[in-house]
Amino acid sequence: MASSDCPKGWDEGWLDYRRKGIKMKIILLIALMLSNSLVSSQETSAPFKITHISVHNSGNMPFRAYGMPAMSSCPGSNFGYIAENDTTSNAKISTLLAAFSAQKFVTLAVAPVNFFGNGTNYCQIIAVGVSQ
Repeated sequence: MASSDCPKGWDEGWLDYRRKGIKMKIILLIALMLSNSLVSSQETSAPFKITHISVHNSGNMPFRAYGMPAMSSCPGSNFGYIAENDTTSNAKISTLLAAFSAQKFVTLAVAPVNFFGNGTNYCQIIAVGVSQ
């Protein structure tokens, strides 16, 4: 490319920098579109008080919080569970136990998961919020 194509006082490195910037914008746009498609399957509950908590064997939705209002993404399930492989499970469990013992309202962001492969969706807890 001729140096006349570059802005006055700039060398050809400017064009390479500009191309990299455009590539980065395209990559970020694709990442944003993918993340939106993943987030769209999440649903947020109405605030509620946990009625009871149960702990189960490994591989069987081991930590469950009951009392959740009906959710369209996981109908017929009145509980949310925390996945074993969730890296923030300790924080979520601690938060839910504290909210349960203090009888505080919680709001759960959940994602439907066909846990047993039988066509029934269960609510996996993605995020926890606590309020008065």
